[in-house]
Amino acid sequence: MKEHKLIGTRALALLAMCAVGIAKAGTLNITVIPATQYEDGTALSVTDITQTRVEYGSCAGAAFGTKAGEYVIAGNGTTGSKTGLAPGTYCQRAYTTAKGKESGASNVVTATIDQSPPRPPTISATATAALVPIYNKRYDYWAMGDQVGTVKIGAECDASQSFGNNYYAVKDPKAVTYYAGRRPRAVVAVKCGLT
Repeated sequence: MKEHKLIGTRALALLAMCAVGIAKAGTLNITVIPATQYEDGTALSVTDITQTRVEYGSCAGAAFGTKAGEYVIAGNGTTGSKTGLAPGTYCQRAYTTAKGKESGASNVVTATIDQSPPRPPTISATATAALVPIYNKRYDYWAMGDQVGTVKIGAECDASQSFGNNYYAVKDPKAVTYYAGRRPRAVVAVKCGLT
């Protein structure tokens, strides 16, 4: 009985093809083109193929680097994937098994798993005013103070008390809290949408 070897690395230049570039987040995908010959040149039927083993890992330039893991495409299937991977660039290579013999490694292909975007931020129930204008009752004028406080979103502004430049007094003093827990001693104003 004649023993057949699978086609070697050079003759399998087209064994594994992979979409190069951006892969689905956390997933490597690969498409293989099955070999059509054994190494001795005799025909290899796709029904002879029992599996394709795909190794993935780091890249060393254009070459395969360090193996991180593998997955198997059963039977003579042509597509496979590996999920749950961290973002990064991966190299892949494939090996076909037919009649109990495994081929040499295919060509190496790369794929990149992008970092997914962050989730949207949550808007706080309060807005921070870096500089809050202070109304000085004693001298009857508005002045920009260095008091840093928080103003509740939706706090109502008093259109009758304007500081100018769309700064208005806040009607409810409880809507404003100063740093160090100090309560306002006078009327304060914040930027408002009033015209």
